[in-house]
Amino acid sequence: MVGMVTSAASVSERRYGSLFGAAPVGMIEADFSAIGAWLTELPVAGPSALRDYLLSNPDQITEAFSLLEIEEVNRAALDLMRVDSRRTLVQRFAKTSNSQQALKVFAEQLIAISEQRAVFEMRYTAERADGEEFSAVLGTTFPQNAYGDLVLSHGVVSVTDISHLDDSLGSDNDLLASVSHELKTPLTSLAGFSRLLAENPDGFDNAEKAQTVAIIAQQAEGLTYIVENLLVASREDLSTLPLRMEPVGMATFLSMMSLDLNIIRAGKQLRFGPCEAVLYADQLQLRHILWNLIDNAMTYGGDEITIDALTRGDSGIATVSDNGAGLPQGQESLVFERQERVARSKDQPMSLGLGLPVARSLAQAMGGALTYSREGGLTIFELKLDLPPAASALSDVASDVDRVEHADAVDIRRIPA
Repeated sequence: MVGMVTSAASVSERRYGSLFGAAPVGMIEADFSAIGAWLTELPVAGPSALRDYLLSNPDQITEAFSLLEIEEVNRAALDLMRVDSRRTLVQRFAKTSNSQQALKVFAEQLIAISEQRAVFEMRYTAERADGEEFSAVLGTTFPQNAYGDLVLSHGVVSVTDISHLDDSLGSDNDLLASVSHELKTPLTSLAGFSRLLAENPDGFDNAEKAQTVAIIAQQAEGLTYIVENLLVASREDLSTLPLRMEPVGMATFLSMMSLDLNIIRAGKQLRFGPCEAVLYADQLQLRHILWNLIDNAMTYGGDEITIDALTRGDSGIATVSDNGAGLPQGQESLVFERQERVARSKDQPMSLGLGLPVARSLAQAMGGALTYSREGGLTIFELKLDLPPAASALSDVASDVDRVEHADAVDIRRIPA
């Protein structure tokens, strides 16, 4: 039996090695274990405090970087950086580790690890061995154990050249140029994790299978909404969008939505406030709007996100708020512009920039409005829709009012990325 297990493991390892080596994207296997231990010894807690500490003490970032163990590099990574060996690549990284760009990127990576984020992605300006600079996206992925903790000893770092996207910015083909990157992350995860299960179904225990399936579900749902955003954005006239308008009791609607909402990421907390409103909406498009707003908050907002739905006059108001920093002053008017990336996006994952414009368009198609504001240290997106006609406000929908009186009445969920 031991021999059979060892043989199966060897086959799996060879398959992975073959895929890793032949991957067209630059990939690096790295051990972050010493960095994880180093983080636990720091005299700060919380992402905001950690970011301030690191940026005020760049020597600490350099020290952490020196603890990174690069174990393997594929051919694509060597070609991308224009070096001939792993040793040369390591030397190159060490040489550029004190640059402002490298310090900023690695500081965000350290914060992601401290937040137990299994997937980290950030856009930055990279430099090849010959000194040429290029726009790139750095991604880091960690497996998780049965308890949802990161396995830091098996990190996989990817570097993707996106210079061709920058070259197309401002052109009529900007959307098409960006689609390839937007779809790459979920498609890569779907293909990779499903292939692992298909090739070695007996190589995972039940907890590992459940975790892998959860990741597949998360990426599949994200891919679905990316495609739906593209389809909505491609329609010149949303007045032809088929809508099934009906009373929607928000307590029940949000409760059901939370059961299969796979967008929640590690380090983020989603909670529901009072939800007594009954909106007049198309349920599919209402879910689409809320998914886009929650995804935006998860990607760019703070660590606490709240949804509530209240009645105000003759309108129903659903809000998604977070405790993040919000948009830079003077950039507020751009929030609903298609493919507009305000200053903050330089340090965030690449995006088509369609989620918020699509959400507003869908709100308008249902006769409502979507607005952005900052109030009391919170970023607030407010969806305003009509209340149902009096004759349509069915008693079973109205009874939802008592289901959610305050945030404590609904569970608070934390789901690993």
